[in-house]
Amino acid sequence: MVFKDRITEWIREHYDGSPYKAQEETGVNAQQFYSWMAGKSLPNGENIKKLYDSGCDLNWLFGGGNPKLEILIKKIGEVQKRCDKIEAENNLLKSQLENIVAHIETFMKGVKKKIPDGERRDPDASV
Repeated sequence: MVFKDRITEWIREHYDGSPYKAQEETGVNAQQFYSWMAGKSLPNGENIKKLYDSGCDLNWLFGGGNPKLEILIKKIGEVQKRCDKIEAENNLLKSQLENIVAHIETFMKGVKKKIPDGERRDPDASV
């Protein structure tokens, strides 16, 4: 069984044979499914990830039993986990930085209120 047959079977089993239902669940454009089912193209990396995230067994979908493919699929999963972790860490750091900036801005407003205008000086000006 080749890829086009397997993707057709997967859509039939999971989405009543409807690429439009598959589109709703996977985020892959229905026209892409039609192209794959016709054997006109193969999915790109982004769409492979969408299929994987939707629970599709990529090993089965791409022919199964291929040790190199199994290793590649495992590595893709590991890379995705690392990317997800980095994204979560970046979001946390961004939030922390935004809080720090807000505290500094609040502090500076308080400092400006306490120093009369005539006594303010440029910190870069020489004494």
